[in-house]
Amino acid sequence: MRTFLKKTIIFLLSLIILLFGVDWLSSELVIEKSDFKLISKPKYLVLGHSQPQHAFNDSLIKGLKNLADGGESYFYTYYKSVEVIKNNPTIETVFINFSNNNIAKSRDFWTWDCYFMVERLKRFSHLIKIEGKLKLAYHNLPCFTETMLFVLQERLSDLLNQNLRYSTNLGGYKVSSKLSSNTEQLETSLSTRLRILNSFDSNSKEASHHNLNYLNKLIEFCKKQDKQVVLVRLPQQEEYKFWKNEIEFSQIRKQYFTELPFLDFAKFPLKDEDFIDHSHLSYQGASRFSNYFGKLLKTKNYHLNQRYLDDKK
Repeated sequence: MRTFLKKTIIFLLSLIILLFGVDWLSSELVIEKSDFKLISKPKYLVLGHSQPQHAFNDSLIKGLKNLADGGESYFYTYYKSVEVIKNNPTIETVFINFSNNNIAKSRDFWTWDCYFMVERLKRFSHLIKIEGKLKLAYHNLPCFTETMLFVLQERLSDLLNQNLRYSTNLGGYKVSSKLSSNTEQLETSLSTRLRILNSFDSNSKEASHHNLNYLNKLIEFCKKQDKQVVLVRLPQQEEYKFWKNEIEFSQIRKQYFTELPFLDFAKFPLKDEDFIDHSHLSYQGASRFSNYFGKLLKTKNYHLNQRYLDDKK
């Protein structure tokens, strides 16, 4: 029995080493052959989850590229952005979404819940370094293993066929139309799992230190690349449930990120029809916000934004 157990452990360890070895080698080959240069040669880059994805219409903002992506934790934002920032020297400023729901403890699950892990690993697992993959494996080994076996099979097939499409789907502006205000109708359009993960108890005092750690890693990387980093909070209606953690949000920002410019558009003046829900903009709302933001970029007076909002209250 002891011999069988020993052989089993050795076999599993060998399998894990082989899995990570093949992944590392094939990832390096994919990165080497992939093109991360952005055609528009932007001066400004926007990163974050669904709020900036719906808010920044980069077709209306000269020199800006939106690579935000719905449901994206800072873990995936960090790994997917490294090669983009390194390979686009025209980028001068990186705007990173920082909002009340970014600090929520439930954002841990935006990293290793299977709903999110499968989708992200299929798109850019080659960009995630071994320490990141070990973290995913530690928190959700069954999902990680099953997904990576599928990903490696697809990746090796693509390498053999020279079918490299990896750097073309990293996020971007998403056009949204006005949804029904009926909550029940809205919920039926979402997956059950996503609703559960988004129903964070906003009265909780516990923050996602894992998520915030990768925000800090992203900031430090940008600094090493000589990029200015600006944190941005986007429009939120008064009914937005995450206003309840405003005290905790402010404390975290002042404690960890006080040296960074913070553009606070949370109470930017918009109409109800400019939103599709309490924290995401409609096409009309995004157009209004993007036109204003484009003008702000031309003045380069980012620091004046907070005063602008205070004057409008």
